[in-house]
Amino acid sequence: MHRALVCTSLVVSVTCASSTQTGEPRPSRSVITADQVAAEDLQGATAWEVVERFHSDWLLGSPPTSPNDPPRLYPVIYVDDIRMGDLETLRTVPGGDIRDIRLIAPRDAIFRYGVGHDGGIIAIRTKLKH
Repeated sequence: MHRALVCTSLVVSVTCASSTQTGEPRPSRSVITADQVAAEDLQGATAWEVVERFHSDWLLGSPPTSPNDPPRLYPVIYVDDIRMGDLETLRTVPGGDIRDIRLIAPRDAIFRYGVGHDGGIIAIRTKLKH
């Protein structure tokens, strides 16, 4: 029994160590940073192209949760905490201005910002504000 536990611990340790040996942080599923934009040389791109490069699934919207829901629920776009509109707004924000882009899940979006955020939020913080 003790030997099996030691072997299991060793396998887990080796597996965990091998995933962090590169020294590079794993990309977040909910945040795109200015460093990522710069590393991919996307400063001349739009926020749409940045999101498309890193998390194209954010642009697809979420499937309906009940038969009464609309066909797709898309995120609302906020820039520097100001509600700007729909996904097309991403085409107006220069990649070089991006500090970070965050996907806020529908439940968190509704809790923070109220109704009308059933598709979540794509929140952009720019370098201009901070």
